[in-house]
Amino acid sequence: MHEIEKRIAAGYREVVLTGSKIGAYRWNGEGRSSLPCLVRQIMERTGVERLRLSSVQPHDLAPELLKLWADDRLCPHLHMPLQSGCQAVLQRMNRPYAIAEYERVVSLAREAISDLAITTDIVVGFPGESEREFEESYGFCQRMGFANIHVFPYSARVGTAAATMPHQVVEKVKKDRSRRMLALARQSQQRFRERFLGRYTTVLWESRLDETAWSGLTPNYLRVYTRSDHDLTNRLLKTRLLSSSEPGLLGEICEGG
Repeated sequence: MHEIEKRIAAGYREVVLTGSKIGAYRWNGEGRSSLPCLVRQIMERTGVERLRLSSVQPHDLAPELLKLWADDRLCPHLHMPLQSGCQAVLQRMNRPYAIAEYERVVSLAREAISDLAITTDIVVGFPGESEREFEESYGFCQRMGFANIHVFPYSARVGTAAATMPHQVVEKVKKDRSRRMLALARQSQQRFRERFLGRYTTVLWESRLDETAWSGLTPNYLRVYTRSDHDLTNRLLKTRLLSSSEPGLLGEICEGG
């Protein structure tokens, strides 16, 4: 809490709670996940203008946490690593959730949070992944309509159980599956962006790209570009989203820019 207060005092507009398992956070030694308590305390006790959660697990998104998005300072963006959209592969990975649970939680989150962006991680070519299993994973990702998919070809790490599993997938196949999944990621990202064309939103302008070009992020993690002669650094400004332009959207500032 002290670190957040210090950052806000220094002029930071957005805080990101991040980690591989932020749901494992414990508040004052409590024996259960205290992420909802932490988020509530941050919102109540600090002047944070934007709070973003990153890398949550399906079991983290309990109703107690989801209801906190009633405060619009909590960004409608969740990064929820999937790793594979095939149940058999998830079991070989020893992931602590099932495909059906993941899909159920995504549905609940989308009902609870308007304009929610869900981004994810996918590994292709995990040991033993057959063509049928890859197609199952691909189909699940296609059906979920993610805002973005980060794709990783499996890479063996010495000392891990997966490194010595039978039926290692050859590099050529991993590259082809990566190519296909990346194409799906681009399609999914494009579809998600296009849903917001013509809409007004608040953009946190982060960086100057050249003399007049600027880049920033919406609450639901859409990258937006605009042109302005003013210094937009670290400003939260109402912006209209005009058109799609890889790798983001073109916007027009409606106030102060």
